[in-house]
Amino acid sequence: MTTKTTRSYVITEKGRLLREKTGLPLREIAKQLGYTNTMLSLVCSGKAQPSWDLARKLGQLCDKPAEYFLLP
Repeated sequence: MTTKTTRSYVITEKGRLLREKTGLPLREIAKQLGYTNTMLSLVCSGKAQPSWDLARKLGQLCDKPAEYFLLP
């Protein structure tokens, strides 16, 4: 797995997929979903587990099942 350091967070494949599918920065994706940028960044860096609701919303954006964002 390759990673790219952005600010103080490491963005993983899941974060990159979100940005590619939406064409938006994580900050804007978080705002549209009703979550904080910090929470979304933590989830995308693998430092936090998303809630089922957030995983479902992220899955819908990326045409992936919610489990994609729930599994490490």
